[in-house]
Amino acid sequence: MRHLYRVLASQFDPLSYILPYTTRAKIIVQHLWGKTQDWDDPNLPHNLLEAWLSWESELPALSTITLPRCFTQSVDPTSATYDLYIFCDASEQSYGAVLLTCVQKMFSRVAEIQELTKGQEWHYVNSQNNPANDLTRGKLLADLGRPCRWNQGPAFLFQPLELWPINPDVFQSDDPVELRKLSFCGAVSLSPYPSVPDPSQFATFQDLLNCTTTSLHGVANPPSAENYCDAETAILRQAQMESFKDDLACLQNQKPLLPSSRLLSLAPELDPTSGLVRVGGRLHQSSDLLPDAVHPVVLDPAHPITS
Repeated sequence: MRHLYRVLASQFDPLSYILPYTTRAKIIVQHLWGKTQDWDDPNLPHNLLEAWLSWESELPALSTITLPRCFTQSVDPTSATYDLYIFCDASEQSYGAVLLTCVQKMFSRVAEIQELTKGQEWHYVNSQNNPANDLTRGKLLADLGRPCRWNQGPAFLFQPLELWPINPDVFQSDDPVELRKLSFCGAVSLSPYPSVPDPSQFATFQDLLNCTTTSLHGVANPPSAENYCDAETAILRQAQMESFKDDLACLQNQKPLLPSSRLLSLAPELDPTSGLVRVGGRLHQSSDLLPDAVHPVVLDPAHPITS
């Protein structure tokens, strides 16, 4: 591992020109992260070691890589237009973008047309013409030393716009390698708390409490005081979930309340035992009050359960 990092870090590439080559090594290192290898363990997995040795054997070809400093090719800047074209691509292992500059000499009324029109548009480019594919799929170092789509751009950039690839109606990759098989992913959301009966069906709170206790604990045995307490907590929790849904979510995720919250002035706290929202504040400093008086349960006065 130490040797891999040392060799990879020694590739000074301020312009990111050899990224299609170094990305291959970074993917090898990425696979090694999932292995239980010590820093100086020479016994790397056979497939990764073979891929690394193949990559390392290309290093002598670095001396053949040259990049001209001047990209305008002696074109007078005052009589030319400069267009930027950005190509993007992504795979399961990496993603990247390539920016190419296209310099064109200006003639007749070209400058005026370009000033009056907007040319910034997204275009679909197939894999064969996308230089960003060299980033995500890698490229031999020797290939970077000769003209290719990575250093010259795709061929259609040298052609008039009317000869560029036509945008399809629906963006769909023409490369089966980039297509992911369809699969169904289902999710089931379960509430950690039991639901309670509809309070509008009961004339009194006691009737609602009796029915909730029976629905939670059954009728086999006479309900205990603890059963009634559990039922009352479930009823109050249901009222808070219907009245203060956003506030509950913030408190449960330990996030500050929204500025528009109705509970903001009450310094609400989440009871870790019951899951109920209670009033906070300085009453907890009082030693003469019962816990329910120090931190009373918050209820919406307009909710049917409160009524």
